[in-house]
Amino acid sequence: MPSSININIKTGARSSPLSKAQLAEVQAELAPFHPNVILEALFLDTVGDRDLKTSLRTLDKTDFFTRDIDQALLEGKCHIAIHSAKDLPDPLPQGIELIALTQGVDSSDSLVFNSLPVGAVIGTSSARREEEVKKLREDFRFIDIRGNIQQRLALLEQGNVDGVVIAEAALIRLGLTRLNRIHLQGPTAPLQGKLAIVARENDAQMVSLFSCLDSREIDLHVGLTPPKKEIERKAIHCPFIETLPRSFDTPNLLEIKNKFNQFTHLIFTSKQAVHYCMEFIDSAQKLEGRQIISVGKATQKTLESYGLKSLVTEEETAEGVCALLDTLMTKDSHFLWLHSAQARSVISDYFSNKNVSFTHCALYDTLPKRPTTLPNLDKVNRVCFTSPSCIDAFLEFYNEIPPLKYSFIGPVTQNHWEEKSSLNLLEQFTAIRQNQENRRYPYGTANGKKI
Repeated sequence: MPSSININIKTGARSSPLSKAQLAEVQAELAPFHPNVILEALFLDTVGDRDLKTSLRTLDKTDFFTRDIDQALLEGKCHIAIHSAKDLPDPLPQGIELIALTQGVDSSDSLVFNSLPVGAVIGTSSARREEEVKKLREDFRFIDIRGNIQQRLALLEQGNVDGVVIAEAALIRLGLTRLNRIHLQGPTAPLQGKLAIVARENDAQMVSLFSCLDSREIDLHVGLTPPKKEIERKAIHCPFIETLPRSFDTPNLLEIKNKFNQFTHLIFTSKQAVHYCMEFIDSAQKLEGRQIISVGKATQKTLESYGLKSLVTEEETAEGVCALLDTLMTKDSHFLWLHSAQARSVISDYFSNKNVSFTHCALYDTLPKRPTTLPNLDKVNRVCFTSPSCIDAFLEFYNEIPPLKYSFIGPVTQNHWEEKSSLNLLEQFTAIRQNQENRRYPYGTANGKKI
């Protein structure tokens, strides 16, 4: 598009002076990257602007200050909306996506006052802020106040209160840092001082335009399960593994299927094992009447999606299963373990040592799956692993351990990383030493001596 043509982005925001200043802040931060993008304001009053009686002490992460604007966004009346990030509801409304979280300004709170006599009345609608102010003096009294920044400061000027607690970011944005104030110590509201830019889900154009303002760290999730949406981090989901079911017509699996009614206890150590089991036996009803054991809450929830209840292990590992089995074992028990062919042998070894009737059933394989394009790790802050298979695939594809942060689901995955990473680093160190030797002695050795 020619540089002389402006791009107007209809932008939803609250009608308060602070919100208008926030929109201007986003416009200014956007200008160096997209000088022709103009934020065209659609100012709206929200429930929180109209309802000045409801105490914020009773509210959690609701849409009290965002509902009307987000509705306008969903209805196509604007392209994006700008919110104070601390006002975002959790979860976000269906159909809306956080596309940028700005770096923001000072996240602290301030007590603004003219004078603070004995028994001074402090206006705040936040229990957290009240606790911080109490640390200054024990004689303070508190009342709930509502309204925008100007309305709260008017209460101070009119003598209705002796002090009001206001976010320092608001004072900065409104040019009110001349006011007499005390900076409060201690925690503040999550994301205070930052601005959230939201758009309709899958709006690639808006994501592209505003990515330059996004301050969130990026996580790369390489497991099968999409990550939970987080406001403070940006997640990229790129599975490095896949599961493939084995043929259910093999003699071994057919034999298990034919004697399925003989099993008194069923053990599931993954969500995938649950799904493949349902394909294998054709109906969840065939599992009813048996004691089902699941590793962790994720596997338990997957079973619940099929209408099945299960006992869940305290520790989400095969060792946790064995600890639970100790409490269930009877002479008439016959256990069936449904799992990946790549699963550890801990459960099999446990039954062998106990000399208990047991059948294991490998329903699927977990294999590396190389993406068409490997993610560029230069922009990634942390890699998240959900299983040892993910780690093996990651090391296979990149053939190194980049200097990033790493996180793990479960102790088995973390232990596997520690083993693999120590070996990988040793290999890298050996290769470096060998290269140094080659440069120093380019002609190798003769008769045991360097030449």
